[in-house]
Amino acid sequence: MSNRMLAEDQHTREGFPMSRQTQNAYDVGTMPLVTGTLTPVTIRAGRPQDADQISDLYRQAYSASNSDDAQEHYPFPQFLDPRRLRQLANGETMDWVVAEAEKKIVGTIGAIRNIGRADDGVAEYFGLVVNETWRGKGIAGSLFGAVYEKLTDKARFMIAETRTADAGGWRTAKKYGFVPLGFEPFAHNTPAGSETMLLLGSVPKQARHQRDVGGHSSVAVRTLARTVLQTLHLEPLPAVERSTYPITPQPCHELLSKLTPAHPRLKVSGLGLGKADDVFHVLDDKMVAIQLQQEWRSFSPHLSGVVGLSRLEGEDPTGDRYTKKCFVGYIGKCPVSCARIVWDHRDHRARILYLQTRFHGLQGLMVAEILRFLETQSRYTPVSVVIDVRADYPSLHATLEELGFFPTVYYPCLVAGEKGRLDAVQYTRLYSRPFQESLKFVRALGWFEANTVVKTVMSIEKEVTHRSIERRDGLVATMRCSHS
Repeated sequence: MSNRMLAEDQHTREGFPMSRQTQNAYDVGTMPLVTGTLTPVTIRAGRPQDADQISDLYRQAYSASNSDDAQEHYPFPQFLDPRRLRQLANGETMDWVVAEAEKKIVGTIGAIRNIGRADDGVAEYFGLVVNETWRGKGIAGSLFGAVYEKLTDKARFMIAETRTADAGGWRTAKKYGFVPLGFEPFAHNTPAGSETMLLLGSVPKQARHQRDVGGHSSVAVRTLARTVLQTLHLEPLPAVERSTYPITPQPCHELLSKLTPAHPRLKVSGLGLGKADDVFHVLDDKMVAIQLQQEWRSFSPHLSGVVGLSRLEGEDPTGDRYTKKCFVGYIGKCPVSCARIVWDHRDHRARILYLQTRFHGLQGLMVAEILRFLETQSRYTPVSVVIDVRADYPSLHATLEELGFFPTVYYPCLVAGEKGRLDAVQYTRLYSRPFQESLKFVRALGWFEANTVVKTVMSIEKEVTHRSIERRDGLVATMRCSHS
């Protein structure tokens, strides 16, 4: 049998394994193999000295058959560098578990205990990998189960991003009650190509009981929610049609009449918002963005409707794989909003990871400006753009759909709000990438609930795209009439 390893789940996170206080948390001892050999396998906590072997696992798993360069096929290159792994090994935010046999690491998995604020309690699984020689012996399930056992009582939501070209990851998560939430088109460039990922989630009963159902969503979001929530026996938020936020720059006196303060404690008066004929504009300004984030750190990172979680990010020593930008929106000389994006040029994927505003109504202008930046810089090369937003912001939904986004993932009870757990939805915008091509591995997953979610997203994409074309044609017709 080949020595090549197969990855069962692609997701990893910047930062590495295990705090000193929890080094023995997963030392569950020797487990008997299900079939095939009498060789004992030990499931235990990862250690800094395991870095070389863990790196080799990922490097061999993500090297294409005609190439030895795993960095081209793995979104987080820092985990391919043993020296960097050892540097990160003393972090206290991650749990890392390995399977050891014959003094060799034959499998691994990790989890971030919380990718949000303390009250969010969102855990994320990553990097389930088993050496091909050792697959089919229950190792993947034992690794996953060791992490699940430790997190299930503490986490309020658990996410697992799993591959679609390799069913091992989602099949393992399914055994532990994870349900399909949606999928991410063209998420990562793996040895299988530009691969779509299946998003799975586990929502504990306590979080479901704390769910806030007081808001509304768009029709498209409700359609996806109805399918996802069916498995959990939850009802979707009611749908409502709302007007969009502004998406084209306009003079201050026009714009300010459409804005409302995002929070009563956010200063609004005396800001010096500029002259009446000043136009809202956006600059690439990292220092001001950091200052604004510091100023707003006491407020919920989800206040603007955009979900602000600490998502996974890669490190690239060559400096050419990722573009990381901070955008600041100004009215006159006053900074009133900021956003942060990470653009992975290997995956051809950009993520809007943070967006906060002093006024509700500026979200559309910020997203539109980010899209203009991506369109200009991509020069018609393929790009997928994703953003996670709260499910109870119908005006934001309408704005994103106006800009060509469509919902692809629905997260029940994802983050904490003032009145309970809030649902969220991931929106996707594709540039120069036919949506149908993203369905290569997801059309027939062999999982009824997942196939149902996939079909729902397909119908939503078709409907949202159709409405977008109708609106564009209507606008063109109106402009022609006004010029005749």
